[in-house]
Amino acid sequence: MIMISEHDLLQPALFDRLLNSSNQFRELLDQLSNATPEGRARRGQCALATGDSALMIEMLTALHADRLPLAQAVSLSIKAMLGEHEAVLAADTFTLNSDLLVLEAGCHAHAARAVSLAQTGENESALWELASAITLAQTVGLSHRIQMLEFERERIMSLRGKARPEELQRLLIAPMPIRRRAFGQRNLAEAWMSYGSYRNALHALGTPNHEDTATTALREFLYAVLGLPSLIPSDELLSLGYVQLAQAVRALRHIHEIGSLAAVTGEPKSTYARIFRAFSLLRRSPQAEGALELLGPERPAQPDQAALFALAQLAAYIAGDARVRVVDALAAFEQALDQMPEHRPFFFFVRQVFPEMYILLLKSPLGHTYPREDLDSVPLLAGNHIAWNGTTLELPGTTGLILIKEAVTQVGVDPTMAATEAYYTALEDAAILPSAVVNLGWVARACIRLVEAYRGAHLPQHVIAWKSAHAAVSSEMTSDVQDVLRMYP
Repeated sequence: MIMISEHDLLQPALFDRLLNSSNQFRELLDQLSNATPEGRARRGQCALATGDSALMIEMLTALHADRLPLAQAVSLSIKAMLGEHEAVLAADTFTLNSDLLVLEAGCHAHAARAVSLAQTGENESALWELASAITLAQTVGLSHRIQMLEFERERIMSLRGKARPEELQRLLIAPMPIRRRAFGQRNLAEAWMSYGSYRNALHALGTPNHEDTATTALREFLYAVLGLPSLIPSDELLSLGYVQLAQAVRALRHIHEIGSLAAVTGEPKSTYARIFRAFSLLRRSPQAEGALELLGPERPAQPDQAALFALAQLAAYIAGDARVRVVDALAAFEQALDQMPEHRPFFFFVRQVFPEMYILLLKSPLGHTYPREDLDSVPLLAGNHIAWNGTTLELPGTTGLILIKEAVTQVGVDPTMAATEAYYTALEDAAILPSAVVNLGWVARACIRLVEAYRGAHLPQHVIAWKSAHAAVSSEMTSDVQDVLRMYP
C-alpha cells in the first residue's frame, strides 16, 4: 500500500516523486482524500497518469468548482488530454507568487496550453509555453515532470518539421516509469516517421510486449505503411486514429473508398487523414474535384507529409485543377526530399498507395536520382500487353488500347463486357491485382500537363526535360497506341 499524508499533498517535489515511484496510479488515487481541493487536485493528477478517459472525466467533474490554482491547472491538463483545446486556450490565467503550489500550478497550466497550442497548429507559441513550464518545474523540483515536458518539447519540434531523433534517444536513456517510456518511444517513432524513415520508426517502438493501446495503434499504422500484414483483428481498436489510418492505407492499395476519417484528430494524424482522403479521391476519379479542399491551404511542416501533400497537389493538377501552382508543388516536393535522410522507405510507401505517381516520379527528369529497386515489380499497362518483372503479359482484344486512350484524353470509352471480362481474366491468371496496374497513358498525360505548366512558367529547360520524359514513356507503348500519343507534344 502507498502511504501518503496531508503534508505530502502540499509538497510539489515530494508528490512528483511519489506519483512516479510506481505504476500504481489507481492505488495512489484511492489513498487520496476527496474532501479538500488539494486532495482532489492530486487525484486528478493520478487520473491523468492512468490515461483513462472515463476516470479523467470523473475527476474533471469533481474539480469543476475548485478555485485553488493547482486544481484549476490540473483541470486544464485533463481538458488538454481529452482534446478540449478551445476550452484550455480560453481559460483565464492566474497570478504566480512564491507559494510552491501556485508555482507548480503555473507549470501545469503552461504545459496544458502548450499541448493545446500544438494541436491547433500554433507550434511556436507552444514552445514558449513549454519553456515557461520547464522553468517552473525546475524551480519547484519536479524532476519527473521535467522529463515529460522534454518529451513534449520534442514532439512539438517534430510537428514543426524539425524532429530530433537523437535528442529523444538521449532522453530515453534515463530511468522512467513504463507509461512515460512508451510515450517517449512513440515520440521517437513519430520523429523518424516525419522524415520518411518508417523502418526506423517501427524499430523505435521496440518489441511488442504487453504495450498500451496507443503504441499498438501506431505500430499497426507503421505495419500498413511498410506493407506488412495487420497485427490486430479488423474489429479491434477501431476508435484509435492510427488504426483508422492503417485501414486507409490498405484501402488505398485496392483503390477502395476510405471514408471521411473525420474521427481522426490530433497531429500528425489529422494531416495524414486529409492527404489519404485526397489520394483516395484522386485515384478513383479522373476529374478529382474537391481534392484541394480536402488537403486544405497549408503545406505541412513535416518532410514526409510535405512531400505527400505536394504529390496530391500534382495529381490534382494532372486531373485538370488549374488552381494548383504545380511548379511550386514540385519544388516543395524536392525540398521535402532533401530533408529526408533516406528515400527508399518513402518511395516504397508511395508505390503502395499511389503507384501511378510512383511511376511518374521514376519517369520524370529527376527519376534517375530516385530509388528504382522496385520499378520492375509494378505492372505497367503499355497497350496490348502489361510489362511486369521483366516479362510481358499479352492482353486479348483492344481493352488495353481503350484504357490508355481514356487515360490520355480523359474521355470515357466503355469496352464491351466480353473484352472487359477477358482483360480481368488475364490479370487473374497472372496473379496481378487490377489496382496494382499502372496505366502508362496516365503517366503520358501527366507529362503533357507538366510540359504545359512549365511552358506557362517560361522555364524552357523544364519544358524540354518533360517533353523528353513524355517521349520516353511513349516509346514504351505498344504500336497500337502510338497514333493516340502522337497528337500530343
